[in-house]
Amino acid sequence: MIRRKASAVFVLCRRRVAAWRGTLGAYLCALTGALLASRLPRGALVGALALLWSTSALAQEAEATAPQAPPLVVFYAPLRVASEADIARSLLARVARSRGTAVVDMSPPKPPEPRAATELERAISAYHRFEEDQAVAAIEAVLAEVEVTGAAGLSARMLGDAFLYAALIAAQQGDSALAWERWIQAATLDPGRRLDPVRFPPGVVDTFERALKAVSERPWAEVSIDADASCALTLDAQAVGAGEWVRVVRGRHYVHASCSGHASYGARVLVAEERAVVRPVLASPPPPSAAAVRELAGRNGADMVIAALVTASPGTTPTLSLALLDVASGRERGRVFASLADLDGDATDERDSAEARDALTRSLESLIDQVGRPDWLATSSAPPSPWYRSPWVWGLAGAAVGAAVVLPFLLDDNTADGFDARLGGQPSR
Repeated sequence: MIRRKASAVFVLCRRRVAAWRGTLGAYLCALTGALLASRLPRGALVGALALLWSTSALAQEAEATAPQAPPLVVFYAPLRVASEADIARSLLARVARSRGTAVVDMSPPKPPEPRAATELERAISAYHRFEEDQAVAAIEAVLAEVEVTGAAGLSARMLGDAFLYAALIAAQQGDSALAWERWIQAATLDPGRRLDPVRFPPGVVDTFERALKAVSERPWAEVSIDADASCALTLDAQAVGAGEWVRVVRGRHYVHASCSGHASYGARVLVAEERAVVRPVLASPPPPSAAAVRELAGRNGADMVIAALVTASPGTTPTLSLALLDVASGRERGRVFASLADLDGDATDERDSAEARDALTRSLESLIDQVGRPDWLATSSAPPSPWYRSPWVWGLAGAAVGAAVVLPFLLDDNTADGFDARLGGQPSR
């Protein structure tokens, strides 16, 4: 008998704790165990259990229909998108704060701003002050960044100055071979340049003239960059168009490409043929998957998550999609799309910009508020359950049955006279 009671308590507790996530289920199990361990007559015990578990069904239904916490908002925008993406991120953060939630940004980190121009200025200043150590450190930092970025952030004259002063600093250090190599590179980048004799000593002017003469003996070549027309391209720090052929002296040159939705590309290329085509390798980190977004939301304790994804194709306006996802099941509960056009308006289209921002704000508020309403589950495509399967119906029925069984025992004034236990049977032989 004790084993059957223990088995019944285990089964009931396991179901209730799983359904109620522990707290109410534990209380319910404790009450059930106490009733089963009591000496109530069988009829009263059945009625009490019916009352207890029918009220649990009502409480479970109330818990299921209770408003949920607002969803976490996960934002993603690809690299090199227009400024509209930054405005969209700010709007989402403001709406999220007003609804008691937060925005987690899963966008790839922005590349650091080029520092070559600043370091070049430091190198030139240190060279003229005869601060050799500072000049060497600064100019080497400039050349290292030029190799990686393709001279991003520099003008054509600044790029030429970088190698010109690198040659001067190397000569100051006594390394004539390295100095001549850099004189040649400065002349290769700008073969038509002539140094100002007022700014530079005669010896420097003569050395650069010899470098220009050596470079002039090289054959010329044509270089083209194969990239999308929307990309911003430079060759030796001069802006060029996609597919445009540019005449250069054969030797080392620097290419930079910046395309929407991709990491910037920079490289040093060696032009040794009559014609050369440079094809930048554009890296494009993929957006986070729905599973990754749900995992992030789950780690932050959210039951629902809004995946805010910005997409940007070359030459098109970025678009923002807002998808409401169930963290546990991955089921999509709703989705809206918003064009990010006109978000970054100027004085001429201030009204359009304000309307675009208001529309985006309303879209996000609608998704967040949808989770907070008790009837948000009604938006799913699942068919409604029949009325006779409602926990409310069975809860009320159980309460009625339990009351009908228990009340007669409660109203009965006769007390039990106890029980009589005797041993029977014959002893074995």
